[in-house]
Amino acid sequence: MTTPSIQSTQATPARADRRLAAFAGGRRSALEILAAGPFAARPAVALSGDFVLHPDEIMQYLEPAHPLVFGSGVIYWEYFYGVRSWLVPGASLGY
Repeated sequence: MTTPSIQSTQATPARADRRLAAFAGGRRSALEILAAGPFAARPAVALSGDFVLHPDEIMQYLEPAHPLVFGSGVIYWEYFYGVRSWLVPGASLGY
């Protein structure tokens, strides 16, 4: 009587080498290509543009948030009379 042969479930070395080569090799998935685009575009746009930052506008959102946190500070007339919304200063604090 002969014993039935049991097939091994382990990958053969040649098959494992092919899988490793496909994983680390030259083929890139569509997700990797799509994800690399924004990472390449962001420094290119940042270095090539003639951008103007407006720190005064930034301070007009952060400075009114100071009295909400510490109890003292400058409240501009726009916020005092309700011309500007407290939504942005409040959102910067997490309210």
